[in-house]
Amino acid sequence: MTFLEHLEQLPAIEQVQAVVLLDSDGKEVVRIPNAPGKRGSLKIYHALLTQYGALTPEAAQKGLEWFAEKVDEAKEQPGAHPNIDRLFDIVENKTTLSLRAE
Repeated sequence: MTFLEHLEQLPAIEQVQAVVLLDSDGKEVVRIPNAPGKRGSLKIYHALLTQYGALTPEAAQKGLEWFAEKVDEAKEQPGAHPNIDRLFDIVENKTTLSLRAE
């Protein structure tokens, strides 16, 4: 499945203003807003919150699956897709971040 096909199957995000990622101390690491150019990432991260409750290595691996062909783009251009790069980091370092929807 493609990135867009995965997005079509994930829950709606109209009522979500943002997904906030928090470190183990509860400090905000990043905020993914409901804004143009960010909605695909927001939809994936919100679905990971709904399905896994936190951004664990297992959840990050599922997120990479949902990003589909965008993963190859991120590998070819590090830094171009920071929300995908973050998933790579979580899988590689076996870390966990908390997630909160606003």
